[in-house]
Amino acid sequence: MQNAFKHLLIMALLAAQAVTSFAQQKTEDTVYMRNGETHKGEITRYVQGETLLLRQADSTLLELKDSDIRKIVQGTEYVSEPEVSEPSRSKAGDAKLRSKGFYNTTALSFAIGNSDSDGLILGAGLGNVTGYQLASWLGIGVGIGVDNYATRGETIYPLFGELRSYFPSKKGYGYYLALAGGYGLAFKRQSLDIVEAKGGLMVHPAAGVRIATVEGLDLNIDIGFKYQEASFTRNLYDGDVQTRNLTYQRIVLRAGLTLWK
Repeated sequence: MQNAFKHLLIMALLAAQAVTSFAQQKTEDTVYMRNGETHKGEITRYVQGETLLLRQADSTLLELKDSDIRKIVQGTEYVSEPEVSEPSRSKAGDAKLRSKGFYNTTALSFAIGNSDSDGLILGAGLGNVTGYQLASWLGIGVGIGVDNYATRGETIYPLFGELRSYFPSKKGYGYYLALAGGYGLAFKRQSLDIVEAKGGLMVHPAAGVRIATVEGLDLNIDIGFKYQEASFTRNLYDGDVQTRNLTYQRIVLRAGLTLWK
């Protein structure tokens, strides 16, 4: 008899625990709105195409228009723990253009134009600019580069300052203006018979488009005009010396990446 009583007592305790556990698990309905809001509670009335009446946890009744409702989930389990929102994840398609802060731009350039009597000549270069964008309409930077203007070894190393101005951008892309100015250095190159070299004034205005690839990284493509003064003295094969005082005037196409911090 005592064993039977014990078994009954254990079964009763287990049943009470199960009932208590079930009572602690509440279910509720979830209503997702088109504006991003979420409401939880018990749906007490719903007229499709008109309104929905939701009793919230504090017993207040909330009336919602059916046209504002995106989705309804009924009977979701209620967990009495604070909700933790997931951190937002940046996607390449949702990347935004920045117009303020520190930036560093590296660009590859291709030039076409003339230098005095040389006629039409192609050239290439590489440049890097570091600066700070104070506002969308004003950024200030300093840069260094290397430009090869001819196959004769006439290479210039410009040191310059740059001003930038960004136009209001649409989602993912925008336009900008840039103005660089400074002094191009030139050096003698004995291997190419250049025994004396002198740089000069450099000016380079440009206009372009920038495209957001990922958060904090833009692709830049622009076109501009570069003016560069220089002088080269070269030993010729017959023993003569030739001095060329040059003014490079080139149309320049650049493509590069800007990193924001």
